[in-house]
Amino acid sequence: MILLNSAQANKLDQLGETLDNLLGEQLMKNAAQALTEAVMRDVDKSNRIAVFCGRGKNGGDGFLLAANLVAEGYRVTAIVCFDETADIHPLTNQAIVYAKHKQVSMISVEDFRDADVCIDALLGTGVKGELSGKYLKAVQLMEPFRVLSVDVPSGLNCDNGKPVGICVKAQKTYTLAAHKVGLWIYPGAEYAGEIELLPIGLSKACYSAIDSKIQLVDSNMIHRLMPKRHPNSHKGTFGKVVTFGGSRGMAGSVVMASTAALRTGAGYSYAVVPDEIFSLAEQKLTEVIVKSDKDYKKMYEMADALVIGPGYLSNSGISHIMKLASCGSKPVVVDAEGLNYLNQTQQVCPMIITPHPGEFAKLVGLSAEEVNKNRIYLSGKYAKEHNMIVVLKGARTVIAAPSGEICINITGNSGMATAGSGDVLAGMIGGMLAMGASPFDAAVLGVYLHGLAGDLAAKETSEYALTATKISEYIGKAFLYEQL
Repeated sequence: MILLNSAQANKLDQLGETLDNLLGEQLMKNAAQALTEAVMRDVDKSNRIAVFCGRGKNGGDGFLLAANLVAEGYRVTAIVCFDETADIHPLTNQAIVYAKHKQVSMISVEDFRDADVCIDALLGTGVKGELSGKYLKAVQLMEPFRVLSVDVPSGLNCDNGKPVGICVKAQKTYTLAAHKVGLWIYPGAEYAGEIELLPIGLSKACYSAIDSKIQLVDSNMIHRLMPKRHPNSHKGTFGKVVTFGGSRGMAGSVVMASTAALRTGAGYSYAVVPDEIFSLAEQKLTEVIVKSDKDYKKMYEMADALVIGPGYLSNSGISHIMKLASCGSKPVVVDAEGLNYLNQTQQVCPMIITPHPGEFAKLVGLSAEEVNKNRIYLSGKYAKEHNMIVVLKGARTVIAAPSGEICINITGNSGMATAGSGDVLAGMIGGMLAMGASPFDAAVLGVYLHGLAGDLAAKETSEYALTATKISEYIGKAFLYEQL
């Protein structure tokens, strides 16, 4: 599912006119009709509705929506949030005339007192700076009420999800024609609330003409990318994952990663560990084969995919392992301690790195706070400059490819912010690689299914009590849920 920025959303409207012969007036009517049907599903007729309208096209949608709702028997007032002398969009002027003709009650924002539901039609994708004047007052007045936003909550930058100052916090956003990037990443997702996409009559040709490289990971994508399992197969068909990791006190990390690789579908999984925890790893693992990291060259040769880093703590051996893997041709997932060895040698192998914001901050020389404010831009830039897949973990994990392709994942919950969760993810991505998925596809599949397993597990345990082990136990149920 593609996500658009503000420029692409404007271009989509233009393509509707040039490719579909839909004039702006018709597109606004289509948007208003789609909004009317959505509001009628969500708002009871007993509610008093206030539609806060700006002077741009978003406001035009609001005036037409108000007129349509009045015709359906709703009690509606249009709140005019601009002066008569303002620079009003021509289509919005037409909408005002139509709404007056349909007997829509109109009052100034200063005269607003009360409502059951407020509809935010102030600003769409074109927010330029902090709100002021009547727009600012309108946002403040809406705050105590249930708010439904048209296209984008007013005051939210739809390109990066950042509020540009004070911003509408909606319970639901009806986004028009296509999903917008800023609605799906934090903090934007908090302001958007529930999101419903409303088509406005544009053809597939219009969407095909938009070159968007940002997508939302959804069930359709997962089914398309998932490696197939044929009946006439054997263990070797589904590959060997070799996980290098573990240290004294951190044996659980390599145990969880190597187990998750098997549960994701790999034919073989090996845990290659330091001698100091060899016996403990053998006791903990049954299906996984345990080997000593003294044999790292031999284990590298037999691997179809590698996972490096879970549970390593300042192990000098990791330096040799990373050098060997970086110079080879086999796909590698690098996590945790492995991230500290990325720049030891020129990397030529297909590589996926899985940092959390703090780890990524060290890689790019910024603070974790700065990383979280620019997750899409920074992960995409790093992926392109270093020719590797970046999985920037966190709420709405970002998966970025060197080609510029970016995916945003929406599965997962706060309970997954727990020790070992990242180890499970690294193992799952390794399992996908072993089964033959490309590095980018493996990362997308692993992240989505990892989050889904966490969502399903949290229904049993709650987010508070969720553990990495429980996430791993629910990997199979995630496959079943998606009917994979």
